[in-house]
Amino acid sequence: MIGPRRASLTGRGPELAALAQAVASARRGSGGLVLVSGEAGVGKSRLCREFAAAVDGAVQLRGQAYPGDRVVANAILVDTLRTARRDAACPLWPAALGHAAVLGTVVPELLDESGGGAALDDEAHVFETVLDVVAEAAGERPVIWLAEDVQWADPASWRFLQYCVRRTPSMRLLMLCTFRDDEAMPDDPAWTRFSVLGPRDGLARLRLGRLSPADSERVARELCGDSLDEAAVRAVAERSGGTPLLVEELVAMYETLGAGAGGVPEVIQATARERSRIAGESAQGLLQLAAVMGHDADLDLLVDLRPDQAPAVEPLVAAGLLRPLTEAGRAGTVEFRHPLLREAVYEGIPWEHRRRLHAEAADALTEHASSQSVERVAQHWELAGRPERALEALVHVIGQARRQGNLNRSVGLGRLALELVERHERLAHQRATVVEPLIEDLVAQGAYQDAQPLLPPAWQAAAPGSPARQQLTAMRALVEWYLGSPVERLIRMVEDELAGPVEKGSREEAMLCTVGGVIWHAYGDARRSGELSERGRRAAVASGDVDIEGRAMVHRAWLRAVDVHQCSAIVAELRDLAHHLRAAGAHAREASVLLQVARGTLDEADMERAEKVGQTWNPWCALGARVLRAHVAVFAGRLADAEPALREAEGRLDERSQALWYVRVVRATAALMQGRYAEAAARLAENEASYRSDTVTEGADTQALAGWLCLEEGDVEGAAAAFEVALQALDYTRLEPGMAAGPWFIALQVDALLRGGQTDQAARVLARTVERERDPDMDRFTAASLLAAELRLEPTPERLRAAVEAAAEPWPWLAGLCQVWGARLLGDREAARAAADTWRRLGYQPGVERAERLLGSLGRGGTGAARVLTAREEMVAALIAEGLTNAQIAERLHISPVTVAHHVSSVLDKLGVSSRTQVAVLLTRGDAGR
Repeated sequence: MIGPRRASLTGRGPELAALAQAVASARRGSGGLVLVSGEAGVGKSRLCREFAAAVDGAVQLRGQAYPGDRVVANAILVDTLRTARRDAACPLWPAALGHAAVLGTVVPELLDESGGGAALDDEAHVFETVLDVVAEAAGERPVIWLAEDVQWADPASWRFLQYCVRRTPSMRLLMLCTFRDDEAMPDDPAWTRFSVLGPRDGLARLRLGRLSPADSERVARELCGDSLDEAAVRAVAERSGGTPLLVEELVAMYETLGAGAGGVPEVIQATARERSRIAGESAQGLLQLAAVMGHDADLDLLVDLRPDQAPAVEPLVAAGLLRPLTEAGRAGTVEFRHPLLREAVYEGIPWEHRRRLHAEAADALTEHASSQSVERVAQHWELAGRPERALEALVHVIGQARRQGNLNRSVGLGRLALELVERHERLAHQRATVVEPLIEDLVAQGAYQDAQPLLPPAWQAAAPGSPARQQLTAMRALVEWYLGSPVERLIRMVEDELAGPVEKGSREEAMLCTVGGVIWHAYGDARRSGELSERGRRAAVASGDVDIEGRAMVHRAWLRAVDVHQCSAIVAELRDLAHHLRAAGAHAREASVLLQVARGTLDEADMERAEKVGQTWNPWCALGARVLRAHVAVFAGRLADAEPALREAEGRLDERSQALWYVRVVRATAALMQGRYAEAAARLAENEASYRSDTVTEGADTQALAGWLCLEEGDVEGAAAAFEVALQALDYTRLEPGMAAGPWFIALQVDALLRGGQTDQAARVLARTVERERDPDMDRFTAASLLAAELRLEPTPERLRAAVEAAAEPWPWLAGLCQVWGARLLGDREAARAAADTWRRLGYQPGVERAERLLGSLGRGGTGAARVLTAREEMVAALIAEGLTNAQIAERLHISPVTVAHHVSSVLDKLGVSSRTQVAVLLTRGDAGR
């Protein structure tokens, strides 16, 4: 036994909150009675006792009923008063002595101590006197009266509790009554009248359920410290069924006997033996079969298999071993009242008889149940000593699931099949039959980290030049590409295989060419990429593989998006493709295509649909859709909404995964929009460390964010260079993970060029972008950024209004930036105030300070130029006017170019100008003085 060790009260937050509300009401003079129910060992008494002990200033009363107390009148009152008598600090007994004449009829010891005689009276007077004594003892303090195990009390006690329900609302008394609801309830009119009371009558009910698996694990860890490993802790949580008492018992047993010792705590074994005896000998056959079938079993199936023992069901239920389930979807099922009761019965079945029962169960489930029960069928065959039959059952249903396009199902069963093969040496020759479809399904699902360790041994085992080797080569190249392997090596791997005897129009040719197209695209050879993708599509059509055809068509859409720069046309193609895939039953590929659609539109409905389909057929696509929604939420300033999806992704993704690269992009974006520049730099550095220099398809978002960071830090030259790299990356690839469906950063790029004095270059970049981004249905981020860029280049009040309106909903940070530009370039004081408000709501403190400085300068009657240059900034401004570059200024003033960049940015900002030329004009006019 664990002895004095106890874990803290875990998983009872809502219940404690409800009790706290009830005691607060009692303090105000409006008490009540709370009936706390639950099965044995679930922690009813502990919850109530620990809660009561924590209530400051309350009088504590406690009474307990015991088995057999139904022959003792007023058992709850008697035990409460006698407990108070033994507690010198409790004021109840002294107060009761003053009413000994009435209460002595219940507790004779009162008469002994008072020396008086009993005044016989009716029951109601006794009950009212008890409550008077309680109120007298407490004075102005609240009272918490705990009555435990009231199901064992007597009819008089139940009548008293019913009386309390009426009286406590006018008292400072909170009564907490615990009772076990997993046993037969008393068949007594007094209990019935009390137990049917509800909230309208003044009786509150609080049912304690079992702990969740996570809470059970927390309790086990707290009890065992470091004495048990994680596997043992999980086993304790699972076997306990969430019953806190059994968590304690199992931890003690594992510590004593070792985690691998198995067995059932003696308290459960004794319970199972006693309840089996009560059920009777004739019920044992049905009970054993139910134990073999599992914790829950199909009642109709049990009766079909043991028709002569059908009458045994009721005695097993009455004995507390089984209980029928009536909730929707589980009607007609019986389950053991606790998982450990089932274990105790199961362990008592002789080994050979147990094997026969497992074989009988497997046959019965195969004949009677749906394919969803195949896991149980396989388990029964394995426990019957026939693993070949178990594998046969799994492989059959895996094939069905794959034909239906249900990757979730086929992957889950494939893992079970592989574990089965690895447990039994005599199944080793069937490993390829199991592992190759599993790898293919994992790759189709996007679970590249899970597929990666399976691929090399399977690839080595496949004969060179065989269709299996060709298929595995394609999947290995794709997986290793996504996980960061050098592209040149992967290209050689695919091209070497294509140079061999690949059958024309085969599925293997389709997969090799499609994967090759993706990798050549990443390497920067769009021509070879297009050739292979089209060859892969034709082979997929010839072989009838809709999934590979869909993959090839998605890649072809990527290439066309680069050529035509009209995302809406490509999205329309992808929508048609998703419809085609759905009709063909290729739901996992449909989910991936819907995710591409969502990336192209960044529309809430499209993201929701991608996530919904992915949840059923492709969990990785569902996660991708959630991260995409998180990115959109970050741009909208809803950082708290984005956090759950980002945490989930970080917990599930491999460090080398491209998907984690995207999560860092979202994190860096959020940091930039709140002025957390060190965090943004760290996220971008992580991406830079994982960036593959041998590819050109990554980097648009990372480079754009790097430019944004440079801009915030005053390095306008670095910003302009990074934005140009991002723009060039977009010229080669679209619809990649991220916001890079379009140049969302163009406004920042134009700002960087103008601040660097490159006015003509800014105009050329904007004109080129407007020409290329001629899609009327462009994403709202790019559309808002283009309007903002036009404002920055040629500011007018009309452009200010249009830019702010376009950015306000999808990207409020940009709306704030436009308002600052409007204030600085147009002298609009209200725009400065609006910028401060916008950025304050977003938590962007550097921007708030910038807007308030600008607002202050405008408030002094300025025309947009804030005349607050420092001495050093005046020197920099003078050298700018001379036409010196940043490097020349750095050399002249003996400071670093980065410091010069900061000063130049500050000068431009404070003077309210957009170019170095304008600085010279202001100095010439004498308008830039301090």
